[in-house]
Amino acid sequence: MAGAMDTNVILIVCDTLNKEVLQLYGGSAKTRSLNKLAKDAVVYRNAIAPSPWTVPTHVSILSGEYPRIHGVHEKKGVRYYDIFSYLKKQYKHIHNGTLLQEKLKKIGYNCICISNNPLISPYLGLQRGFNKFICLDPTANMKNLFDPANSADSNGASRIARNIQRTLQNRIDKGAKMTTEILSDMDLECGDLFILINLMEMHEPYKGTSPKKISRACLGYPMDKNQVNKIKCAYVKQAEYLDIQLGKIIDILRKKGRYSKDLLIITSDHGQLISEDFVGHGLYLNDAITSIPLIIKYPNNVKYNLRKGYQSIVFIKTLILDTLAGKDDSSLTKPIVFSECYGNHQIRINKMNTLTISRLRGKTKFRIYYDNLSLIYNATDSKIEYAYKGNKQIHKRLKLSEFNVMLNIIKKHYKL
Repeated sequence: MAGAMDTNVILIVCDTLNKEVLQLYGGSAKTRSLNKLAKDAVVYRNAIAPSPWTVPTHVSILSGEYPRIHGVHEKKGVRYYDIFSYLKKQYKHIHNGTLLQEKLKKIGYNCICISNNPLISPYLGLQRGFNKFICLDPTANMKNLFDPANSADSNGASRIARNIQRTLQNRIDKGAKMTTEILSDMDLECGDLFILINLMEMHEPYKGTSPKKISRACLGYPMDKNQVNKIKCAYVKQAEYLDIQLGKIIDILRKKGRYSKDLLIITSDHGQLISEDFVGHGLYLNDAITSIPLIIKYPNNVKYNLRKGYQSIVFIKTLILDTLAGKDDSSLTKPIVFSECYGNHQIRINKMNTLTISRLRGKTKFRIYYDNLSLIYNATDSKIEYAYKGNKQIHKRLKLSEFNVMLNIIKKHYKL
């Protein structure tokens, strides 16, 4: 089937990319490569990440399941220094043969992962089903991040996070150059490759900004407007650099005669919130974190009309299999999608910090998108915290009929 189709599948996850920074979505970053790609692709406007951080979302992409189903997510009672071993254990419980790479392998695909993110690596068991798993280290400093000595005590995981920050600081390139070099040397002509790529260019810290201040902002310590604007400017520059590297990947496909034949998907695992109150992701279900870009160039540059509803990258697995079977993109858009957070137990809050973040640890929350409405439901305390119509908060103006519809969706989907 794969050989007959002659279609490589290239899935690029631009880690921590907020879609609002891109020109395609009205942002200020000059993204000529993506703009050019869009002429041959479908630009989906309502794509939602199933989780506000990396690992659960990547597992959702590969499993086709929400975090509540696949179980590879943070959990109350699992301490931060146990989280990596816990996630690895949960990933092993996913049934054999059900992951995207396993299904593609079964029909003849050679499955390769190129990861610039230490969290997407064999350390968490994510090599399963791949013929080849390449962990890139642009700094040659990441090899000891998951050494037992770094995670044996209650400070270990925090030490790992700090090491990642130090490793990536003052760098615009965080592995994209090495990725393009590897792709350039690959034999893409065979048409039987599934290549999953994680690019880290958009992840904090950012060149020209203080890693220490960003780390504090990730913990909920307030920043002044000048600091926030500086980070936003750096974020735009990163997006422009990322666009250049994506352009090089697209050029490789053109030079190797693969551009029109292959399925190319560019998306993100989550966005990034940059504000005076918080910088980062992983905790909130804010639009800047859950709303993500999704650009798909189908084989033969087929274009589809946008459908009413929302896209979740949970559905990418089915979309890929459908595309290879000659079907359209109808499996990608649904009337209802979700984003889930099961409480962040990683953060140590200073006792003097009275920000909301100190009250969010351990809270299970869901964001539900339906029609033009969305709301955030706190399952721990059994209450609706926020409701939105479009981008406008309407919590106190939510109609009773709308409230009941959304509440029924929550109860049915989460069996509450």
